[in-house]
Amino acid sequence: MAFRFNFSNPDSDNEDNQLDTGIQAISLKTESEVDHVESDRMQAAKFDIKAMKLPDTLQADRVAMSSIDYTMYRRTLADVKFQIARQDDLEADQTPMIEMAGNTDLIKGIYEGGFKTWECSIDLVEFMHTKMDDSSLENKKVLELGCGSALPGIYLLMRHASNQVDFQDYNEQVLQYITIPNIILNTVVAPSEASAEEEPEIEQSGLTQDNANIPEEDSQDDEDEEEPHADEEEMDSADAELEISETQAPDILNKLSQRSQCYFGEWQSLTNAMNLSDNLNKYDMIVTSETVYSEDSIPGLVTVLQNTLKKPDGVAYVAGKTVYFGVGGGILPFCACVDATKDKENHRLKYESVFETSGKNTVKREILKITWDI
Repeated sequence: MAFRFNFSNPDSDNEDNQLDTGIQAISLKTESEVDHVESDRMQAAKFDIKAMKLPDTLQADRVAMSSIDYTMYRRTLADVKFQIARQDDLEADQTPMIEMAGNTDLIKGIYEGGFKTWECSIDLVEFMHTKMDDSSLENKKVLELGCGSALPGIYLLMRHASNQVDFQDYNEQVLQYITIPNIILNTVVAPSEASAEEEPEIEQSGLTQDNANIPEEDSQDDEDEEEPHADEEEMDSADAELEISETQAPDILNKLSQRSQCYFGEWQSLTNAMNLSDNLNKYDMIVTSETVYSEDSIPGLVTVLQNTLKKPDGVAYVAGKTVYFGVGGGILPFCACVDATKDKENHRLKYESVFETSGKNTVKREILKITWDI
């Protein structure tokens, strides 16, 4: 079943409309109305970062967060569409997937909303930046579940060079076209702002470094330059741009893979793909936002938290809306599931609310801190 959250964001001038804010209504479609429907949930697997092909240009917009004192970027959806339109070796389902992102927010078992930036991810970044002390955010092995734009996980990469942050999203294409480009733009190579003329420089943990080891792009004659983007007006509206040469791309991906791994597929089989049988290999910290939208998905989320969070001191942060009208999910049913669920060792998780909005004139948003009740 497909879900459409009809959002209104009058303050946004981004024609991609990637940041979705308040739920007004949800429209539902049956799976028979959607082409390329998968009959089974996608089994989890590790994404091969080093084997992916990067585009020669990434277009990005700044993410507006009043409490953050440095810039974060997210790739524009228009740039994703442009890359897909240029590719000769598209898999059969890639074009329909990006079209789905423009027409629906969620298609159960097929597309889980990862091409958009959801407001609770912004809440989580701002909470970590303003409410958590430095000692609780360094030297951590972190997992972001249902990452999509991956802003919380990227923030933790930027916050401390000592952090290792892994990312998971249901859709492999989201990792390829959104998550990994966003990691690159924020933690590996600094893009050029629209008003700036400087060449991009390599970054370490979100801070520009002049002495990084990724080679600079060789200068080219004018006649060797590729044609500009087709949709000039749409592409020119981006806040920043990063050009990537063929010689730079392998080094960029190698640098990214030194601190991050990526996984795709459903949660139930995720721990097998990660090889987390030993508690010492599990995660010190897990972050996730807007993953409690469906009552059907909540048990899987609780199970993957139990299976991946290190005992006894691991901590998770779950950001979401108190209720998602029309699909039965929300913070309240998530808490009920946590209360009712034990792991194989008969241990439970516990939760406390550490942030909430007023809920006045909009759906209330919350952040829960999850720890082991041992």
